[in-house]
Amino acid sequence: TAHDADAGQAHALEGTFDVDAALEKRRTSQPRRTTKSSRPHIEPRIRFDQEASAVATVVEVRADDQMGLVYMLAHSLSEAGLDIRFAKIATARSQALDVFYVTNARGGKLDAESLARLERKLLATLGTHGRGKRH
Repeated sequence: TAHDADAGQAHALEGTFDVDAALEKRRTSQPRRTTKSSRPHIEPRIRFDQEASAVATVVEVRADDQMGLVYMLAHSLSEAGLDIRFAKIATARSQALDVFYVTNARGGKLDAESLARLERKLLATLGTHGRGKRH
């Protein structure tokens, strides 16, 4: 109901709403599609750009769109101790292109070791367990 949605938004703003549980409940309650989609499946890809911003590392994620994708990616970035300074989110033909400008805890760009850890974390979040490609 609309009242439940308003209450959920208020709890989310207060930090007392369990978004992970709500997302999982929503995903499991959605009927699974039994017909094959005519849209091509794409393997998730993670790309980093250290030149596009003077102060942040740009993390570009291309993947099939799914419910809660932006939340899952942002949550993973936050769990990695990164600050999201800016984000651009786009979806076309059920394929997502999500771009995050992130900084480390010191406010700087990520080093090579951090990029490798982040790539593994994001691929695990997307459920690929290392099958994606880094460009």
